[in-house]
Amino acid sequence: MTLPGRTVLVVDDTPSKRYLIASYLRRGGFIVIEAQTGAQALDRFAEGGIDLVVLDVRLPDMSGFEVCEQLKAHPTLGTIPVVHVSAAATESIDRTQGLERGADAYLVEPIDPDELIATVTSILRYYQARVEAELLAARLAGLVRVTGAMSSATDRRSLLDEAVRGGSEIFGSPIVVIADDTDGTRLLGCSDGPGTTVLIAPATVDRDGELVGARFRDEPAANWPQAAFRDDDLVRVVSVRTRLDRPAIYVAVRTATTMDGAPVLLLFGQALQSALDTLSQFDAEHDLALTLQRSLLPRRLAAVAGFDFAVRYVPASDHAEIGGDFYEVVHLDGQVFVAVGDVGGHSLHAATVMAEVRHSMRAYLAEGHGPAETLDRLNGLMTKLIPGEIATLCLLSVDCETGLVRLANAGHPPPIWCAPSGVRLLPDHGPLLGIVLQPARQIEFTLGEGETLVLYTDGLIERRSHVIDDGIGRLAQASRHVEADLELYASRLLAEVGPAEPDDDIALVAIRRRFSATSADQSTATVGALGTAEHIHSRGESLLEVTPPVDASSYTVHPSRLAALRAEVAARGRQAGLAQVAVEDLVLAVNELLTNVVRHGGGEGRLRLWADGKWLYCEVSDHGSGMSASPASIGTVRPEASSSTGRGLWMIRRLVNRFRMQTGPGGTTVTLAMPTPSPWPVTAAQLTE
Repeated sequence: MTLPGRTVLVVDDTPSKRYLIASYLRRGGFIVIEAQTGAQALDRFAEGGIDLVVLDVRLPDMSGFEVCEQLKAHPTLGTIPVVHVSAAATESIDRTQGLERGADAYLVEPIDPDELIATVTSILRYYQARVEAELLAARLAGLVRVTGAMSSATDRRSLLDEAVRGGSEIFGSPIVVIADDTDGTRLLGCSDGPGTTVLIAPATVDRDGELVGARFRDEPAANWPQAAFRDDDLVRVVSVRTRLDRPAIYVAVRTATTMDGAPVLLLFGQALQSALDTLSQFDAEHDLALTLQRSLLPRRLAAVAGFDFAVRYVPASDHAEIGGDFYEVVHLDGQVFVAVGDVGGHSLHAATVMAEVRHSMRAYLAEGHGPAETLDRLNGLMTKLIPGEIATLCLLSVDCETGLVRLANAGHPPPIWCAPSGVRLLPDHGPLLGIVLQPARQIEFTLGEGETLVLYTDGLIERRSHVIDDGIGRLAQASRHVEADLELYASRLLAEVGPAEPDDDIALVAIRRRFSATSADQSTATVGALGTAEHIHSRGESLLEVTPPVDASSYTVHPSRLAALRAEVAARGRQAGLAQVAVEDLVLAVNELLTNVVRHGGGEGRLRLWADGKWLYCEVSDHGSGMSASPASIGTVRPEASSSTGRGLWMIRRLVNRFRMQTGPGGTTVTLAMPTPSPWPVTAAQLTE
């Protein structure tokens, strides 16, 4: 740490007096710089490197009082002490004026050498203590800011980035930080100083054997080659270890930039460890709640003659808290019961309340109660046994023979009814569960053959920057076209309406009543009217190795750009002359790949688009850890309905004409191809991102 030294500027217009004062100071071990006038003193002072000024009161060009005022007004050097000396202005009024106008001491000539040395030494000692205190206060203020930023980080890489940026600013030094990643491997973050690029990479430094606690030591710069320390630097390394079963974290900065005892550096290391511990606790609770949720959701859907089902459950992103969303599909006594609900709150507690509500609902249905009666009983149970909790729940039953639907809704988003005549919302609902206001209401209607109902939770449609009605409108619009394969339909709804990084859980259930054998002809006509005829190409065929040309359009894949990328793919598909249904297939397939990049491929990747006159190609690559299965087998077998993974690539293989996957430890690249009826016009402007 740079502290005040022993360089003194002596300002006096009398050579003999200036020589005498300078001689005293040099014998006392000080470095002396001389000036004859106030102007010379101000110019030399502004250059820096001065630790104290000895200033005569009577100068030829201006008074010493005026010079002192200008020195003290300097924006960065104004705290440097000034000592007035005078043989003429010796009255108390002179001394008072000098001190009031900024001087730190006032000596009257003749000056005793010992008094001069003692005065200068005392003032510099005080000045050094004040500089240390100000520096400590500034660093502690910086530490508070950085601690807040680290505590707000949602993953270890962003936390490490905040630590490196903040640490380099606090200490004004290159910095290296080593900590644990989520999977137990070590991460290293470093930068060459304030404002420089931060590098986050796997740590290759193998350090072990640290004791529990926080301590520091000085090491040669050669031990820390990751940052731009000078060869002759000493590096101060803080290690913090909270438990023997966990490795220590390390923070390394230049020793010269720290204070005696490294108080701020030790606090910085402890704040970093505390933020990492908080993140680990959140991850553990998040995983526990997610495991609980998945264990309580249906493992498989019942096969019911005459009906198709598709369900989706998407947990909130890793940085969001787990909520209480759930779904249920039950076949009892010739009826299909479908429910989608959401318990208020986001926590492990919300997941446990969800379990109580779901199991109680199943029990009431098993007793033979209808939707409205079941909601009334659930409401009574919640108000008596778990007061203070609230939940929304949409519950319906469908008669397997007649298609008669009985529906009761307790404050849940309205289901969507898709029929040949169009899409209709079913907005009728009563109060939330947990609030006793009135008995549940029930509506009845008939679900015709070929018609579909969609139930969902608000995580699918809700955005912080939009009203919920906008989301319901988007879902209603997307629901109009119902694919022949209901699994494809559910996946498309998630892709088109759901967020790439959900802040809340998403549950979705689609139920369709099939056409009976006696109405097969009607089925064909109705499906055609709905636009849901399955348009499977000769899919599943492999794509020979193809390399993007140098003029292929290239785009960065990032969560904030997914909508723009989908729009770009659609525009390129239309430019290539693809039919609208083929454009929709291509966008849906590419969206699955983009979502995989965000969720499983390291968060960022590349999208490339090009054409050769016969085919339109889309290539999506990421930097994830790759897939363990053989690329030739991935997506060839339809996953179980209850499976939370594996549907995307299975669907993609059925949406496009040609498919190629390359995967390994360095990442995954998937190339899709669709035949084009005409050459694809590309302008130079389209080749830039």
